[in-house]
Amino acid sequence: MLNAITNFFDRHVRSQPADDESTHLRRIKVATAALMVELSRVDDAVTDDEKGLIERQLKLRFDLSEAEAAELIGAANSELDDSSCLYEFTRLVNENLSAQERVEVIELLWGVALADQVLDSYEEHIIRRIADLLYVSHSDFIRTKLKVIGQ
Repeated sequence: MLNAITNFFDRHVRSQPADDESTHLRRIKVATAALMVELSRVDDAVTDDEKGLIERQLKLRFDLSEAEAAELIGAANSELDDSSCLYEFTRLVNENLSAQERVEVIELLWGVALADQVLDSYEEHIIRRIADLLYVSHSDFIRTKLKVIGQ
């Protein structure tokens, strides 16, 4: 347990002089991917539709190749397995993305939740929690939901 706390502190809290811009950007990408992957896990049934949508959206949003997107998803899964809450991911997103970009993250999450054509109440609850942690307004939360449902 102490090692997990120390590792988290080392990865996310301490300023590391060796951190360059590409490492910082990678951490933001992993955090965004982790939120998407965690949402797909919440109903205990990760479908191929959800996996495919996550990969496509990451490729599109971050201009990644298929291999890079798969590696990013693997890194997100590893980070999720080592974490105990969503806060560490939402904090990185919050500190580094604009208000509009955070709304776009919520829109991505709605896409994941609706990829299998079924909106589970747990999925909606997690998106609401993430929206709150990202300081996304309730009106933007609803607007993005309706936008994705209409697609």
